[in-house]
Amino acid sequence: MDNEVFSLSVKFLTGTFVDFDFNKKSSGDELLTRCKAFHGITEYPHFGLQLESGVWLAKEKTIERQLKREYGSLSRCQFTAKLRIRFWPRYLKKCKSPDLQTYLFLQLKCDIANDCLIVTDAERDAILVKMGALQQQVDYGDVPGENHLCNDKAFMSKSLKHHQKFCGMGRNEATEKFLSLAQQLTFYGVETFPVQMSNVNFYIGLHCQGYYLWNSNEYKNANCGQFFKWNKIKEFRYRDKIFSIKFKKNADIPHQKFQFASFTRARSLFSSMMDYHIFYRTKTERDIPIAHALKKEKALATNSVTNLTKSPAGSQEYILKSENQGNSVQVDGQKKENLRSPRLGVSHQIFSPDDPHPTFETDPFTPLTELSNSLQPDNIGKNQWEYTIRPNSRGDFGFQFYGGIDQGLNPTVTSADYGLLPGDILQSVNGVPIQEHTYNQIKESINSSVVLDRLKVVVFRESKNFQESLKAIKEGLLSGSLVRQFERIPILRQDLSRATSLRRGNEAKNRYRDVLPYDDTRVKLSNSSYINASWIDIHTGSFHRQWIAAQGPLDNTICDFWKCVWETDVTSIIMLCKVVECMQDKCAQYWPTELFMAEEYDSIDVLMEEEEFLEYAVKRVFLLCHNSGKSRKVCHWQYTDWPDHGVPR
Repeated sequence: MDNEVFSLSVKFLTGTFVDFDFNKKSSGDELLTRCKAFHGITEYPHFGLQLESGVWLAKEKTIERQLKREYGSLSRCQFTAKLRIRFWPRYLKKCKSPDLQTYLFLQLKCDIANDCLIVTDAERDAILVKMGALQQQVDYGDVPGENHLCNDKAFMSKSLKHHQKFCGMGRNEATEKFLSLAQQLTFYGVETFPVQMSNVNFYIGLHCQGYYLWNSNEYKNANCGQFFKWNKIKEFRYRDKIFSIKFKKNADIPHQKFQFASFTRARSLFSSMMDYHIFYRTKTERDIPIAHALKKEKALATNSVTNLTKSPAGSQEYILKSENQGNSVQVDGQKKENLRSPRLGVSHQIFSPDDPHPTFETDPFTPLTELSNSLQPDNIGKNQWEYTIRPNSRGDFGFQFYGGIDQGLNPTVTSADYGLLPGDILQSVNGVPIQEHTYNQIKESINSSVVLDRLKVVVFRESKNFQESLKAIKEGLLSGSLVRQFERIPILRQDLSRATSLRRGNEAKNRYRDVLPYDDTRVKLSNSSYINASWIDIHTGSFHRQWIAAQGPLDNTICDFWKCVWETDVTSIIMLCKVVECMQDKCAQYWPTELFMAEEYDSIDVLMEEEEFLEYAVKRVFLLCHNSGKSRKVCHWQYTDWPDHGVPR
């Protein structure tokens, strides 16, 4: 009977048990929502319900079906589950909610005490002891209590010694420091599965960026594991007890095939891997559930979608497609690429690096040429383009400009989140020519369009493609005009002042005494901070680009360097040296050295998300998080074979 009522006892992180009734039609999502509402945490998508067997309740399936699959029948008088954080906050600096911090603290404390969270031997003394001291401060304050993070006597003794350093610290501050240390653990937020490959035991550890693979004899040595990113995977599937993963051709990674002890464990890994990929790849550090995000964001565009295909009974496959494959959906009258997943019952997006939507983070080294919240730009004449733009979530149109008749300059776009390009000259706003308008008049016309929910602009854009640019450079070299232009550049302009760089307090921030920025062109930071960096503007017709030439940071200027990157909206950093060359320090180590590790530089935290070693360079992607709550990505190219006082040959 559909009206038959069953009971599930849910254990909360506070240790309390609450019974929830459900019938045969109740879904996992319904029960999870009720549990979260009971605890007042409905706005957080990080939570899930975990059965005694370790399997997570799927949201879209009925509870009855899932319990029968795990236990064979519903004849048991009582079922139990735990409400836990399944998707751990990827970046704790953005975990501002005291409630979420408290629950994460409780879960970490429980997992460590019960040996559910693997801690490597090196991390035990370096990190866990400090966490034990902070746990005492959170739970008991300045006077230590009886319950410890670990019951080992040697560990307790060490943590109590460290606890003295934290006396007087408030509960919230101690909790934040505890969580900050926890993020440095190798297995933080990693869900592990025992598997076999070629009769050798391994562990697969699911992570927000991909998955780890450890030999079971070496899993406590973090350096012995391999890591595979989601964007390298083409598909993963299971059939009976066999789980296989295929990689993209350009990844140059052999396919992997694992064997499980049972069919249910293979299915469990498949479900978890799919859920991890969906949750973490949809949006960096999401704050709202998938379904709500899609309702809130009206227009989404992507070049990388995910599709779940049907397979024979007893197997499933999850294929990561690219190159504009996938289903289409009409959003706001515009055709967009997205996914309809019959298995999940909700739409979701896998945002590619060149996704141009303004409210989602983009890869900074990919040129943005298209609007996702605008109509397609129309080419209305030679080098003329018309854009119809909608306001973003901030209530503006995502671009800035300078110029106007009062400034004697053409109104020119200086920066844009999407669509428009720096150097575009504004010609009309909502059909009105603006060549005779002042800066304030143009700005007012743009701002007033917010109430109309639409802005039409016509821009002039000099169209010179990459091949044409190379041709112009080649002709300049052959004719000698480029060399002559370079030779005419003076080594030092005597008519320009460098007084700021020579002030007391600023001299120590210069690496060399004779390489100083001019006052007129130096980069000016907020709060009168000084950095040895200069603006370089290139104007060629309507073409306008800006660069910053900066010295390699010193140990005492690293914070100024990242402040400069943040305040000037830098998207790419080009480094032309190694940290050490010919036994001499050439540059300070100004970025984190480990993947997924964060370093704090005053008001900016820098997290290294990607690192790829090429033949002549190292490519990195950093996530910058400001204490204002804003974040963005920056690409870092370090050329390792660039000679000092020369160019590569």
